[in-house]
Amino acid sequence: MRGRPILVTAEDAAWHLHKCGARKISPATIRQWARRGHIKIHRRGYARYDLCEIEETARQRGYLDN
Repeated sequence: MRGRPILVTAEDAAWHLHKCGARKISPATIRQWARRGHIKIHRRGYARYDLCEIEETARQRGYLDN
């Protein structure tokens, strides 16, 4: 069971994934995943995304190794 989500901006998530060795993922790609319903948008003044959801989606799409 997961605890509270780690909410980040699309820019912060893209930077994190790059540091984890993922293929290039732009903030626009993360926002598009959210628009298409692959990840949830959390609104706290502006859009934020759960980092764990983004990592899982990146793994499923082959951007990030398991």
